[in-house]
Amino acid sequence: VDDLCLENVASYINYVNKRLNFLDIIALQEVANEKKLLSKIQSHERVYLTKKSKSGAETMITCYNKKLKLLGSYCGSFKKGRPYQILEFSKFFFVNLHYCNRGDNCDLQKSLSYGFSKLKSEKNKVVFVAGDFNFGRWIYQKNSFQTVFF
Repeated sequence: VDDLCLENVASYINYVNKRLNFLDIIALQEVANEKKLLSKIQSHERVYLTKKSKSGAETMITCYNKKLKLLGSYCGSFKKGRPYQILEFSKFFFVNLHYCNRGDNCDLQKSLSYGFSKLKSEKNKVVFVAGDFNFGRWIYQKNSFQTVFF
């Protein structure tokens, strides 16, 4: 099953890359066999740099176009096995997250605010968020994204 899943993920990424010419950022959660997966999505036309982090048994990887300049990053966890990454590029932030399941005691605002505080940089940038939100619980936060992140 793991090999079939890996093949399906790689095939879909390659399909979208072909249709759109190139994906600048790919956010992956619960990655198994990352070397094999990355070898299947890399090519001489498409070279990705990666940011990898772990929380418990979970591996998270953000692949980004080598033309994007990574200025800084912070990797944290909402709880064990629920990682997040904040990557700062010259014109924007990119957040890759695997949020907690319904009923878990996780605080999106507290976790991401802490992560952003560790990046000593200009905060007036666009923030893109991708990942596994687990039932969209993040929608129910009482604050706006601006308040949640900064």
